[in-house]
Amino acid sequence: MKESDRIKKEMMEDNSDNDYRDVNYLRKIERAERKEKFEDKWLQALLQKTNVLYEARTARYEMFHPRLGTLYFYPKANRILIRAENKWYSRGLQWLIKNFELNTTENRMPLSKAKAIAERFCNYLTPFCSQISIAGSVRRECDTVGDIEFVVIAKDEFSMGQAFPLGYPGLTINGARLKKFYYPASGLHMELYITTQADFGRILAIRTGSSAFSHIQLAIRWNRLSWVGTEDGLRRKSECIKKSTWKIKPEYKGNPTLPPPFKTEKDFFAFLSIPWVHPRERSWVSQHEEINYKL
Repeated sequence: MKESDRIKKEMMEDNSDNDYRDVNYLRKIERAERKEKFEDKWLQALLQKTNVLYEARTARYEMFHPRLGTLYFYPKANRILIRAENKWYSRGLQWLIKNFELNTTENRMPLSKAKAIAERFCNYLTPFCSQISIAGSVRRECDTVGDIEFVVIAKDEFSMGQAFPLGYPGLTINGARLKKFYYPASGLHMELYITTQADFGRILAIRTGSSAFSHIQLAIRWNRLSWVGTEDGLRRKSECIKKSTWKIKPEYKGNPTLPPPFKTEKDFFAFLSIPWVHPRERSWVSQHEEINYKL
């Protein structure tokens, strides 16, 4: 049994009453799936470039780069350590793809095919959602697409359970805010982000990407306005505390300061005091490799 499947089974059998139970399990599942995705999609391509050794105790891969020497890749954390420099890099898989010149096109599909799949899935979702938008690289109209992403508002608290009952084909993560799907035969990955009407425009902007655009043009700007992203949407930085993620302080939980509703992307861009940008123009790439991740 895969580690991610074992954690999902554990999650289903855990009846504990804990506010952070699902969050902790989903974080463990996400880390396990990062490792499994690397092993399924990239390990064989990497082995054609260099020798790779796996150390089970630390769940890391050791390999040799002709210019940089020995390095360690931690797939669950998606980080790389270059031993000679004692230097860490985040977005480790993207670093490997670039520096070992791994072929990325074989894991992507033409835009026309991705659009057809996305539209079929939207048709399936229609009875269960009050609002649906395709996001990610399909919405940016990139020539090729890796994962297909959607942002939706559920019709009611039961509709997502009706759309994706237990055992739904390909469903790998079945969270209240995020559902992930994987179909090994085709290599297709899909992600479904479930949000509220008040936060729809912000989530759509973030999930449309690119990652560099979302980080530089959106997240940095809302941070400068003294807001932070929490699991419940934007909240005032002064009313939150940073642990592993930003969380509302207990004294503000019942009555936090709320941002205006972002029913559309244009509402959200106006809140940030920037002009709306067409998705085709958002495929930014940063000189800082750590923020050039998949979106």
